[in-house]
Amino acid sequence: MKNKILFFFIFLSSFGLNLSTSANNIIYIDMERILKESKPGALIINELKKMDKGNLSKFSKIQKNLKDEELKLIKQKNILSKEDFNNKIKVLKNKISIYNQDRKKAINDLNVIKNQNTDNFLELINPILTNYLKENSISIALHKKHLIIGESDLDKTNDIIKLINEKIN
Repeated sequence: MKNKILFFFIFLSSFGLNLSTSANNIIYIDMERILKESKPGALIINELKKMDKGNLSKFSKIQKNLKDEELKLIKQKNILSKEDFNNKIKVLKNKISIYNQDRKKAINDLNVIKNQNTDNFLELINPILTNYLKENSISIALHKKHLIIGESDLDKTNDIIKLINEKIN
């Protein structure tokens, strides 16, 4: 009986020891912050914002013109014949439909570019992350957004950002 208790105690203490040493091999990083604060990531975000602003400007002008055209048509309702008015309504509806299609296509194109650039960025930093893990004998790197709580000294986001900024121009 004493041997079983002693064995059980030794087993639990060695299990606890293994858990404490393995905890030192786990880190977490904030990938969104790396994308926003690293030089190459910030460059990607700025380019995407420029494209988005350009699209917004272009489509807000078109939308304003369509609204003006609609108001002008409403004012002419009593002046135009019913047939002319209906024809102009069809033309306006067609323009609105084209506007909506173009706007939707621009949004989809921007999302595709955003996904491609993010994937390229991740491919670019993957060797840096892998090397960092090897050099620091780290077994697991977790994404911060998937954690509920963790010690702040396990957050290595700043270290990764510094490495990325040093290694990627």
